Amino acid sequence: MMTSTSTSFCKNALVLLLLSSLGYFCSTAADPTDGFTRVSLTNNNFKLQKPYDKSVAERYSKVDGVETFKVYTNDKPFEQGSPTRPRTEIRVTGYDYTSGVWQFEGSCYVPSPTTGVIIMQVFGAADEATTLQLRNINGDLMYYNKNVVVSNVYNKWVRVNVIHNVGAKKVTIFVDGVQKMVMDDHGPDTHYFKYGAYAALTGSSNYMESSCIKMNSFCYKLLCLLLLSYFFEGLYLCAADDPTDGFTLVPLTEDNFKLQKPYNEPLYDRYSYKDGVRRFWIYNNDKPYSADSPTRPRSELRISGHDYSSGIWQFEGYAYVPSGTSGVTIVQIHGASEGATTLQLRMYEGDGGDLRYYRYNLVDTDLYDKWFRVNIIHNVDKGKVIVFIDGVKKFVVKDQGPGDLYFKCGVYAAPFNSSNYMESRWKGIKLYKK
Repeated sequence: MMTSTSTSFCKNALVLLLLSSLGYFCSTAADPTDGFTRVSLTNNNFKLQKPYDKSVAERYSKVDGVETFKVYTNDKPFEQGSPTRPRTEIRVTGYDYTSGVWQFEGSCYVPSPTTGVIIMQVFGAADEATTLQLRNINGDLMYYNKNVVVSNVYNKWVRVNVIHNVGAKKVTIFVDGVQKMVMDDHGPDTHYFKYGAYAALTGSSNYMESSCIKMNSFCYKLLCLLLLSYFFEGLYLCAADDPTDGFTLVPLTEDNFKLQKPYNEPLYDRYSYKDGVRRFWIYNNDKPYSADSPTRPRSELRISGHDYSSGIWQFEGYAYVPSGTSGVTIVQIHGASEGATTLQLRMYEGDGGDLRYYRYNLVDTDLYDKWFRVNIIHNVDKGKVIVFIDGVKKFVVKDQGPGDLYFKCGVYAAPFNSSNYMESRWKGIKLYKK
């Protein structure tokens, strides 16, 4: 449970990207990572730094995939004799770089009243220690304590992508897939990425905490070094579109989230909500949500108060499905002219976790044991549903006709071939409309 904290959460996703073509830069519907090839890292690439007089257990933990970093403003530095401020951070090793174009990706959650804490940095510069620091100051994500990158990031998940083009001497910051800032770097040096909680020089709260949930641990490296470097400044100004562009955020409260679970089980036996993460789980032989229902077992969240029958609506959330879970619907649009639903996205074992449209069309693969962003757009008037995974359009399909429509997420056992145990986790659930 969070106390009067300086708290930030980041889903750590460091990546090595290989650019395949110049088209990446000016694609009208590109994701910041488009055109890059992912290279996975291992635990050996993550080196923990914490106050030298504290045990690891006192300042860092990892439970159920969640890394928690803690530091106090009067803590010691990471080594004796160091003049630096207190920190509990991960330093990415094995991929230090002096040239090329590299990218860091992570999704961060900063609850109020966190302030004066660095949650991500690019270390190394010609005349100072760092090329970039992203700080949370009074709910704003800032470039050091100078420029506001994006305001009002308290109590919400935001995706952060940082691209460092060493040859062009540029750093580009994207938030939720939208380019927010481009600045000069601080000169050549050996660079690497860090994340966690590092007290700023001034204005830090007494207690600082950062919880990080690893999605894909990977780094991105750009290979196209033969491109003339002076092209890059202009090319990086071609901002990528995000699925939510042009939509209006619909305010949601806990009153809009209605939970459904096996009728004979207490809620805490099939659902938990901690540190912004909603965890749903069921067993294949569980009862339905009501005693007289013929439906399959479920532990789901139904968005209420915003049922719709016209217009353009969008669901967004970050999902995590542990390996072994199979034959389960993790998100759906309920309602149709014929049948119960317009859309079901189900997880099957397949190739490391296949996401499918019902049990038919393959939407995406290799999704087990990582956080991935899900955006579903339903254009009722045009009868069309579009699915995006991690900001990339993956699937377009006709809907099932008009009805009383609403979104649901969690776990709902498929009619056949469900695993005995099924689980999904969700965070950053949002609703948009046009």
